[in-house]
Amino acid sequence: MILSAVFLIGFSTLAFEVLLTRIFSITQWNHLSFMVISIALFGFAASGTFLSILNARQGDRRCRQASSQLSAALWVTLCSATTLVAFIVVNNLPLDYFRLPVEPVQSLYILSAFIILALPFFFSGGLVAFAYTRRPQLTGSIYFATMSGSACGAVSPALLLPLFSEGQLIVFFALIPLLVVPFGVLAALYLREYARAGAVVSAVRTTAARAMRVLPVPAWPSMVTSWMSGRSSNSRANCCWRLRALRPQGWASPNCSGSCA
Repeated sequence: MILSAVFLIGFSTLAFEVLLTRIFSITQWNHLSFMVISIALFGFAASGTFLSILNARQGDRRCRQASSQLSAALWVTLCSATTLVAFIVVNNLPLDYFRLPVEPVQSLYILSAFIILALPFFFSGGLVAFAYTRRPQLTGSIYFATMSGSACGAVSPALLLPLFSEGQLIVFFALIPLLVVPFGVLAALYLREYARAGAVVSAVRTTAARAMRVLPVPAWPSMVTSWMSGRSSNSRANCCWRLRALRPQGWASPNCSGSCA
């Protein structure tokens, strides 16, 4: 699930960045189109800083796997949601770069657009960094999924723009990563139940082992062993001899003169 989520997030993020550059180039000419790269880098850097400060909870390996699945699903959901929200907010923001010299409030609009548009990149970079930290053994696969998804996302808008508008494509690319969320939730629930079952089995085994250590050891196994060894060494053994061999200390055997045929 981690690899597919990383691939789709890279695909969606690069497509959103390309489309955002086109939208800024049309609405604000080329004066703010360069800002998209700064927004993306700011969001990626902020997510890495956030994850470096956040301490991951250590626990059972199966519990950590379940937590990883849920966390990845949460990162994907937040990235898709903030992409849609950022696009709607920026579209309704009265931002006009050409009125900046006469309206100082435009500076506040530019700052608001910068912060709001950085949120999708924050969650996108957070998912990739989270995948690297939780699956260090899959570093090569995660890197390949990220790069291949980003390459597909960079090419897709150029192929689809003749058929759809920029707004329709942004909504489409924002919803694509949500395909992996149900699988991540189901995998997390399965791993969590598996961890609970493993904990129950481990507790039962520990309790049984402790109970076996405190139980008294019966004497009959050693008696049977003595009887079997005496029987194999003496072919003329009768019932009286067996009574003598098995009697405890201080036990008087009954009179038995005959053999037990």
